[in-house]
Amino acid sequence: MKNPDSVRRSAPGSGYDYDDGRYDDFHETLAPAVPTRTYRSAIVVEDARPGFLEQLVRVVTGVLAILLGVRFVINLFGGFNTTPLANLMNYWSNWAVAPFQALIGRPGSGVGGFFDWPALVALVVLFVVASVLTSLLRSARL
Repeated sequence: MKNPDSVRRSAPGSGYDYDDGRYDDFHETLAPAVPTRTYRSAIVVEDARPGFLEQLVRVVTGVLAILLGVRFVINLFGGFNTTPLANLMNYWSNWAVAPFQALIGRPGSGVGGFFDWPALVALVVLFVVASVLTSLLRSARL
């Protein structure tokens, strides 16, 4: 028989009964191990590279945007209107600005510079049309 003075009592709710030397009904379990490998499901991966026509639209848009932007800045500052570069920019971008000059009107050309509204509207319309075209080309590729 055990000596009652040498028997260690368990604290209430500790789960271990020192009298019998065993655990009571409560058993703690460990969570399952987390896998160290990443599992992939069947995902269809799209080709993120733009197609040839999409790249062509982007390049043409970029070149026209540069032409229209340089034309707008040259006309805004006005001091460069007689230079060969200004004449060349106006000549190359005139076909893109002409429809908007018919709608908005030609800007006045005075001594100083002027705000070229038709060139600015042509630039905005260019970006809208280019974004619609690239989205259509992208959706047709899927």
